[in-house]
Amino acid sequence: MATTPKGKGFITRFMIDGERHTKVTKTRTEGEAWELEARAALKLGKPLPQGEKKLGGSDAGTIGNLLRETIKMHWSKAKGSHGQVTNATTFMKWCGDAMSIREAFAQDTLDEFFEHLTDEREVAPGTMNRYASAISTMADRVSKLLGDDMGELPRFKESRGRYRYFSREEEANIAGLWTLWGKTDEVDFLTFLIDTGARTFKEGGAIEWNSLQEDRAIFWNTKNGSFRSVPLSDRAKAAVARMKLKHHNTQAGPFRHLGKSYMRHLWTKTRAQFPPLDDAVLYCTRHTYGSRMVMEGVPLSALKTLMGHSDIKMTEKYAVFEDSLTFALALQALNSPTKTLPVVGVVATAQPGVEAAKPGAKRGAKSR
Repeated sequence: MATTPKGKGFITRFMIDGERHTKVTKTRTEGEAWELEARAALKLGKPLPQGEKKLGGSDAGTIGNLLRETIKMHWSKAKGSHGQVTNATTFMKWCGDAMSIREAFAQDTLDEFFEHLTDEREVAPGTMNRYASAISTMADRVSKLLGDDMGELPRFKESRGRYRYFSREEEANIAGLWTLWGKTDEVDFLTFLIDTGARTFKEGGAIEWNSLQEDRAIFWNTKNGSFRSVPLSDRAKAAVARMKLKHHNTQAGPFRHLGKSYMRHLWTKTRAQFPPLDDAVLYCTRHTYGSRMVMEGVPLSALKTLMGHSDIKMTEKYAVFEDSLTFALALQALNSPTKTLPVVGVVATAQPGVEAAKPGAKRGAKSR
């Protein structure tokens, strides 16, 4: 069964002959029952039970179709809507025009898109709200047609937000859960992403065997069009070696079988198990790389090259993690057993052979 939590209810997803079918229900039991009934109906050539309404057209049910319908029915009649259309089109292109409406408006998809705007496009918070407004307009339309409340999209404060990264404990919890589920390839993918700083699917998921050398990974298809290479940690090397044993003869690269839709679905299940991850997306692996590099003393100028940033300003957001090194040095100095800090109001203990000064005695006064 493919029924997972969604908001206050549950969403059921399954595929038959390359076509995805989804339904939102109030309980998991309702979703599982609907899937069994729906599969039986499809096998007999009958319509789906309580089938979902779809927008018209040959690409019915896709985000591309929804955008056309929203432009036609809403924005074409509104003055000054050019910016909304542009922002909605950006969202559609990022998703891919063939993505289903349900998948496009899934919380993890929206989280990852806004993460993309923040990290890759350096979009200002005010502009982020305009993107959210355009997407909300499309969500309102599909909610009416599908009879399903898509929920309220987040608003963004007019200030620079924090950059979410995974702690060592969170990484261990995710890896442990995936191992328990038998998702060992996915654990290796997680490790590779964290230890290389690769952009999740465009770089990490798309890397080919010939781009993986003994001590480094080379990313050719990057955001700014120029290739970059990064060193491979020991555990990243081990992950690649395991993938090579399993998949070298069957696919072009180690993680090609871990598609975007599948990994998003896995991440949704993972967040349901660990509520503290509710504000995180899989793309946070890249932030984790950047934060750990700075905390270990890697200069921002070097990190800029490693992460493939075109502007040092994109790298400077990790400067906040330089405090970790500063704090560590400060604590080392404060806790050093060779250092003794004077305490105000307490008479210092006299060293051997030196008489302690009496309270109230003037400096330099002779003893009688």
